[in-house]
Amino acid sequence: MRVLLINSNRFKQPWPVIPFGLCCVGSAVENAGHEVRVLDLCFSRKPKRDIARAVDEFEPDLVGISIRNIDNGAGYNTQFLLEAVRQDVVRPCKKAFSGPIVIGGPAVGINAVELLTYFDLEFAVRGDGEAAMIEFLHRIENGMSMEGLGGLVRRVDGDIVEDNEPLVVEDLDELPISRSYRYVDLKRYRRYGSPIQIQTKRGCALNCIYCTYNRIEGRRWRLRDPQKVADEIETIVRETGMRYIEFTDSTFNVPLDHAKAVLRAIEAKGLDLDLRTMGLNPGAVDEELVDLLKRTGFRDVDLGVESGCNRMLRNLGKNFDKGTVLEAGRLLQEKGIPVTWYLLLGGPGETRESVRETFETLDRAASEWDLVNVGIGLRVYNGSPVAQELRAANPRCTRDSFLRPVTYRPAGLDLEVLKLLVKQHALNRTNVFMYDEDEDTPLFLLRVGTLILRLFAPRQPIWRLFIFPRKMQRKLGILAVRRLWLNWRQRRLKEAQTEMLRSGLTQQRVSRLLTGMGILTGATIAYFTPWGYLLLLGMAVHLIQFAFTGRCKINEFADSLGILYEHPPRHLVLEPEHQEADTEENGVEVIAKTFFDDLPVGEMGEVRAELKGSKLPMARVSGFRGWASSSRPEGLV
Repeated sequence: MRVLLINSNRFKQPWPVIPFGLCCVGSAVENAGHEVRVLDLCFSRKPKRDIARAVDEFEPDLVGISIRNIDNGAGYNTQFLLEAVRQDVVRPCKKAFSGPIVIGGPAVGINAVELLTYFDLEFAVRGDGEAAMIEFLHRIENGMSMEGLGGLVRRVDGDIVEDNEPLVVEDLDELPISRSYRYVDLKRYRRYGSPIQIQTKRGCALNCIYCTYNRIEGRRWRLRDPQKVADEIETIVRETGMRYIEFTDSTFNVPLDHAKAVLRAIEAKGLDLDLRTMGLNPGAVDEELVDLLKRTGFRDVDLGVESGCNRMLRNLGKNFDKGTVLEAGRLLQEKGIPVTWYLLLGGPGETRESVRETFETLDRAASEWDLVNVGIGLRVYNGSPVAQELRAANPRCTRDSFLRPVTYRPAGLDLEVLKLLVKQHALNRTNVFMYDEDEDTPLFLLRVGTLILRLFAPRQPIWRLFIFPRKMQRKLGILAVRRLWLNWRQRRLKEAQTEMLRSGLTQQRVSRLLTGMGILTGATIAYFTPWGYLLLLGMAVHLIQFAFTGRCKINEFADSLGILYEHPPRHLVLEPEHQEADTEENGVEVIAKTFFDDLPVGEMGEVRAELKGSKLPMARVSGFRGWASSSRPEGLV
């Protein structure tokens, strides 16, 4: 059979990503005797045209679409990416091709059922795609039933009729290597400094509360033979000439013994390599590991510390403490290995004090030429422990299993305040960047930076070019000016809030006055006329109703005159119904805390809310459905 595999990912931060997983599936399918073509849309300017042309020229029997990202992964200023996939990839594919379309990839591993509904498709494969796709093709080719196929999720006439457990490949060494150089134009990726990827294992046995690797790859490690990993790297270098290779394991150095065995096998090859890893766990960093990293040619590593406060590390489900973070930093600095330190602030129990402690820890652990990448807020994903906790506390916190962006909000620290704290800290450092606003590098700048590094510092990571301008800004006084501007804006905001509070108190007094005058008027009428008693009784009923539900006709009359009547504050919990924003970022869903006085506790209703945290000073979003609560729970608030 002819199989067309489409890479739908066009998100290019921090650099364009080679579709490694899709190529793994393509390589396995081709080895099974099928004809495979990969359509890579990463750099496509006209994806609809490219899809129609590929279908017309190749005439596939089946189309597979890989979906890598649901969003950009940020808990603050989240960019929802699936609407573009639906408009630019899925719908044009359905228009051009009438045969079976199957979706797969990491996003499908998290929300397979919801994505079938969102895209209005019939088939999805979650988990390891290699064996599942081969079996899927075998059954189609032979007219067999799809019932019971591992990893298959099927939707018929709008209903999910099958949602099977993933078909797990127990022995990863049986799979062919990805051979991405056969399916993808790697030259386009090399222009932007993108590494070519390799895996040493699948699965994760750790228990980080926000992570979905357990759901995507399973809760136990399936390890590759270290010698096979080294052989694959040798093949990559021979076939492509690329020496910049990235390990894409969820956590490269856990189990530690396996990571060391892989590094020894690579070292024995004697290759001149530039290596990096996206997941280094501080809890499994020792002197021997760091020596091996240095000897095998690691250009840089990503260290997922998330916090520098012991209490927060426990809350996030980490297997290490602050002392381990400091020790890992010391060992990596001694060997001169550049580090990107990843922080994730805004988890359960986060406070100003824990944020301050985290920054103090990173000041001690990180070099001034290390990058500190700060994520604000936990983006809640389906299947993660924090998602299960929120669902248990409030079953209505999501209606699409967290497909659209949902952000965890700690009870002790508002995310807008957290954003300002991080911003202030970043303006006092030259190596602290915020994920939601600093990783939006234009491609042409990324390409220029890559060229500069190749000429002058080929062994340095690309992100060090972002630190250098910050250091220049400090010397020129630009950072000081930005700090003054931020402080001025904060003072103006506080003054405005104070003025609003004073105004609100005045309006409350006027509202009380009108209410008292209304009662006095009713009593006077009741004294002089027989019908006045009925009027007074009606006012009493309204006041009793107001006491229980927050509704009062007298206060509504005051409100109609432009006077804000007094209300007990209601915390609004917004349900994730899709809505349109009055900004350019349509399809972005924000779960925000606000006060909405006109909605009684427990009542459903259409509401309007002013939402902070967008690129604009204030974005107004309409069309939410929400429920009101008289207390503020921790989590989705």
